[in-house]
Amino acid sequence: MTQQQLYQKTLATWKMYSKLKLSVIFPDGEVREDSSDPQVISDYYNQIETMTVLPTTSQPTNGQIYDVYEEIVKAGYDEVYGVVISGQLSGTKSSLEAVSREFTDQVTTHIIDAKSTSGVSQHLVRECLRLLEAG
Repeated sequence: MTQQQLYQKTLATWKMYSKLKLSVIFPDGEVREDSSDPQVISDYYNQIETMTVLPTTSQPTNGQIYDVYEEIVKAGYDEVYGVVISGQLSGTKSSLEAVSREFTDQVTTHIIDAKSTSGVSQHLVRECLRLLEAG
């Protein structure tokens, strides 16, 4: 199952799916959101082949995370499952934990540290869906 198919299945099954995206910051200052679109990924790798300084990444802001939580609460959900890339590679896990504490009276949050990057995260999302479907 591709990431796009996983997204469609998640959306159809659970009616809500939000992906907090990292930002990719290019040496010239251009900022792009991370993408799972194959063409965007291909273009990115073609572009960096000619660069002498590689892009960096930035985690989602607390404001972005807060906005997602507000959407979740407004939609009436009572649980959040957050699968994040390794807490040793990014501050996303820490930020998610901090913001989630502000919503503990409205929603239960389960944060899963993938201890890796996107491939493992995708597997963990699939496993969460399987367990939720099994009850």
